[in-house]
Amino acid sequence: LTRAGSFVPDKNGNLVNTAGFTLMGYEYKAGVDPTVVVNGFDGLVPVQLKDEGLVAAGSTKGTMEANLPSGAAVGDQSKTSMVVYDSQGNTRILDFTYTKTGPNAWGLNVVDRTSGTTVGTQTMTFDAAGKRIGAVPATLTTTAINNLPGTGANLGAITIDTTKTTQLGGDFSSTTGGIDGSKPSTMSSFETDKAGI
Repeated sequence: LTRAGSFVPDKNGNLVNTAGFTLMGYEYKAGVDPTVVVNGFDGLVPVQLKDEGLVAAGSTKGTMEANLPSGAAVGDQSKTSMVVYDSQGNTRILDFTYTKTGPNAWGLNVVDRTSGTTVGTQTMTFDAAGKRIGAVPATLTTTAINNLPGTGANLGAITIDTTKTTQLGGDFSSTTGGIDGSKPSTMSSFETDKAGI
């Protein structure tokens, strides 16, 4: 047991300290809360960072912030896009089209650019100050597209946070507040959080 938190991977990927002692931990198991403290040494295994070569991660969540021009006429559209990742780490582009449907009301249509498939829709309403007060559905989650042409990869369902969308005077503007997922890459680092995970 040690309070020293300096560990590096050895040639086998095991985390060791400067004295060569191996860091031990409890293996993650689906459905089991990893933050529960286990009393005793049963089940401890070496913490190993496996180098599996290139790995990729498909996108599952992101944020799209936009300001919709309050002076737009009914039927006017504003467009933007977001880069996301499929299950093989290929980039895909989702096109966002906002259409004014009435006073303080807009519709959002999200389309996968390559396939032309509509993967999500949402209607938004705003108060007199331009703050969003409602959306249907409340959470925008895109529909998954499986077996994408050309690659066979899957574009999983992506939950996109649109809660910071506003309707204010001025021009349309948008900010992609972030998207998870990644292109193929190797492990570059590791970290341990306060719960020891």
